[in-house]
Amino acid sequence: MSEVEDAVVARDDVLGDLYRRSVGRAEALARALTGDPHLAQDIAHEAFIRVAGRFRHLRDRDAFESYLSRTVVNLCRSHFRRAGGRAAGDGARRDDRHGRPGAGARGT
Repeated sequence: MSEVEDAVVARDDVLGDLYRRSVGRAEALARALTGDPHLAQDIAHEAFIRVAGRFRHLRDRDAFESYLSRTVVNLCRSHFRRAGGRAAGDGARRDDRHGRPGAGARGT
C-alpha cells in the first residue's frame, strides 16, 4: 500500500471509531429536540457526515463530539425553520394572537 492509501485507511478507521462512539448520543440529542426517531436518525447521520467532512480542518479533534452536538442542534433548528416552527407531529404552530410563539391557547 502507498502512503496515501495508508493515510486513507487510517482516517477511515478513526472516523469509524468516532461514528460508533458518538452516533448514539447524536441520535438521542436529535430525538430529544425533534420528538421523531426517524428524523433524529437522519439528522444525526447528516451531522456526522458534515463534521467528518471537515475532520482534518477541526481545530480540536478531541472536541469532535462537541462539534457533532452543535451540528445536530443547528440541523434541528434548520429543520424547524423550514417546517414553519412545527414540532414533529404538531399540525399547527401555537402562536398567540399577536404572532408571538408559544402562548397559543391562552390567547394572551
